[in-house]
Amino acid sequence: MLSVRKNYEYKEPNPDMTFRKRLMVPVLALAAAGITYQSFNHRQADDASITLYGNVDIREVELAFRQSGRLLSAKVEEGDTVVPGQLLAEL
Repeated sequence: MLSVRKNYEYKEPNPDMTFRKRLMVPVLALAAAGITYQSFNHRQADDASITLYGNVDIREVELAFRQSGRLLSAKVEEGDTVVPGQLLAEL
């Protein structure tokens, strides 16, 4: 048969250790809050602009020209950046 000896001795807590434990919780909470704030703040700044990559696939285009004829030259190639009013081709 096993006998278990119970020893209940009360020890005074170390005042420095309890102060450290009490201080640790708010410090960790503030650190977590700061990291969370920085993470969301950084993400919101990036949401102001979006960069997308890919091709625009157009199936049907209706163009109107003032004169008829064959295409003499194309000034831009597929994938080039164009601005409004830029000359794209000549008839």
